[in-house]
Amino acid sequence: MKSKILLLAIFSTIFISYAQDMKTGYLDATSQVMNTLQEHILSTNLISMTIDDEDKSNVVLSEAKGSPFLNQKFESGTVKIISSNDSFGFQMRYNIYSDEIEIQDLEKNKLIPVKKESDYVCYIGKDTFKYFEYTDSNAEVTNGYFVELVANKASLFLNYKSKFHPAQPASSPLLQDKPARFFTSKTYYLFYKEELKLISLKSKKFLESFGILKNQIDSFMKSNKLKPINEADLIKIINYFNSLLVEDASNN
Repeated sequence: MKSKILLLAIFSTIFISYAQDMKTGYLDATSQVMNTLQEHILSTNLISMTIDDEDKSNVVLSEAKGSPFLNQKFESGTVKIISSNDSFGFQMRYNIYSDEIEIQDLEKNKLIPVKKESDYVCYIGKDTFKYFEYTDSNAEVTNGYFVELVANKASLFLNYKSKFHPAQPASSPLLQDKPARFFTSKTYYLFYKEELKLISLKSKKFLESFGILKNQIDSFMKSNKLKPINEADLIKIINYFNSLLVEDASNN
């Protein structure tokens, strides 16, 4: 009987020690995906959430039109570290205005943004977010998050930008005040041959993105009445471009 009790005690000690090691290992690994130097106070009531505008004055989000978020609600998501092939699950959302993937940490009552590195891929709902260095529409080299729309030899990415316009008082008693507002814009990029390039949605410039295959792309667009300005049509065009690349590779 004593020997059974002794064995049980030894087993319990080993199990508790193993569980603690597992927990410590998980927390250590989890800390890799969080940028703890940039913690925000988390409020469960959105009314009290504020941002600083260009004049450094607080703006209550609920009083502004539009939203700084792709989806205001937190969703189940995953952060994958490519180099180590580790994945971690969190409640997450994408803040377009600050260009941050925010992790909800209710235990500490904080929002913790994921580290902005290309080694981290974030999955939120149906969206895949990747972090790139790229040249923007102003020909400036910068970094940011992109949503992957097509994953293939030629991949299509969507980049969001959010601009904040502060409230404006009416210029006369006959007019109404203009509330603060967030304006969200979209730009599309093609990742092909290890290069991320901005896609112009204007017809002639758009076709230049496809090099020697531009005539076939043009014919495909005309026969199917596709317009690149329509995101669903753009996805169809990029998928067709990939089919041409496969066909071209098989012929060579």
